[in-house]
Amino acid sequence: MRNNFGSNLTDGQWGEKNALDILSKHFFAIQYGPSDAGDKKLSPEEKKERKEKICQIANGRRRPDLLVYAQNHRNKIKKILKDLPRDLSLVPEIWLTPLLEHAICGVEVKTSLRYRSALMPEFDLPLKEMKRLKNCGRMGLRKNAIVPHIFLKPNDLKGLLRWRLENNMPVQVWQFLMDTAWGIDLDRANTIYLDSKNPVLQKKQGHGASSYETINYPYYLGYQVAKKLWEILMPNGDVPGYQDYTKSGKLIWRPMPNVTFALAKKAIKEIKKNKNYEFRKIRVRSNLDAIMGS
Repeated sequence: MRNNFGSNLTDGQWGEKNALDILSKHFFAIQYGPSDAGDKKLSPEEKKERKEKICQIANGRRRPDLLVYAQNHRNKIKKILKDLPRDLSLVPEIWLTPLLEHAICGVEVKTSLRYRSALMPEFDLPLKEMKRLKNCGRMGLRKNAIVPHIFLKPNDLKGLLRWRLENNMPVQVWQFLMDTAWGIDLDRANTIYLDSKNPVLQKKQGHGASSYETINYPYYLGYQVAKKLWEILMPNGDVPGYQDYTKSGKLIWRPMPNVTFALAKKAIKEIKKNKNYEFRKIRVRSNLDAIMGS
């Protein structure tokens, strides 16, 4: 959703900015995957051409939004970036091997600015033993409980999985809400996806007549990424915002919240557990149907 009120941020960029901010206190992270920021000054024709070029370079893979490094690699990575274009999504990945060699993991960032965990009626309910979750070894809530979810499109899952396998690099998927953020390891997300009893495959309505499907992972199948430290809300027009649509299709203005998050200990642990993986390029067969279960 494009912001027309002065910040030039989309809600997706809002999530990526917060992810970079909270990672900076414990790690070093860079923008790696395609971002709407590259479209700011482009005409519609140039945007289309850029998107086609990115798709051609990606060739069915989806690069994660961020790459995460240990802090002691900060200067080394900055030096490598000086010799590369600002928009890495337009660079064939064969030329980005020096960046990949030092990364701990990739992070795919999703954003849902419509939702707050604190306002979801079943969020704080105690978890119960659920038969459908026996393969996950987790307690949970009823299947359609109103709780925070991590949303991932099936095609995004497939593209990220291809990238993860070909680079032998772990990937985390983070979902930012207005007051919390939740995460799940990509391999775990795929394992749960293959067990049809667990995730909810939901069809969502886009703008106009478009619709798309998402896989919805309840927060308790993953881990907490971040929690809100403080938030400033100001009257319309005094803070950045973006245009959005209500369920009835009415165009409204929503404020872009000014929130400071803190990285949760569980998220730090999830990233650090990947630090000993060995990066290497792996040739993966073009058909991932057996892996994806589709």
